[in-house]
Amino acid sequence: MIISCENCNKNFDVDSALIPGNGRLLQCSACDHKWFYKISKFSDLELSDNQKTEEITENLPNENEELEVQNKKNQKNFSGILFKIFGYFIVFIITIIAVIIILDTFKSPLSNIFPKLELFLFNLIETLKDIKFFIKDLIS
Repeated sequence: MIISCENCNKNFDVDSALIPGNGRLLQCSACDHKWFYKISKFSDLELSDNQKTEEITENLPNENEELEVQNKKNQKNFSGILFKIFGYFIVFIITIIAVIIILDTFKSPLSNIFPKLELFLFNLIETLKDIKFFIKDLIS
C-alpha cells in the first residue's frame, strides 16, 4: 500500500499487514514528521508505479503503547520531584539545626550584641524537644 507523508508529501510503500484496523502512528523517514494513519476505504487507491516510493524505516509502537510509556515517564518525573523536595526539606532542617548549634556555642559573646539571645535559644531548644517527644508519641 502507498502512504503519503502529510507534511512533505513523500510516498512510502508500506506492507498493509503492519497497520492494524484501528490505525497506527507513523513517522516519515524524510522529514521525521509523525502522524496517526488509519486505513479507510479511500486509502485502498494505489498510486501509479511511476511515482518514486520509499519504505518507512522506523516501525513505531501503536498509540496505546506510546501512552503507557508516557505515563511511566510522568510517574518517574513525579517521584523525582518528590525526592528533590524531600532532599531540600532535609537540607533545610540540617541548616536550621546547624545555626542553632552555632548560636548556642557563641551565646556568651553574642549576648552582648543581642541581649535576649539566651532566652530565645532556651525557648527554641525546648520547642525542638517538644517536637521530638510529639514525633515519638506518633510513632508509638
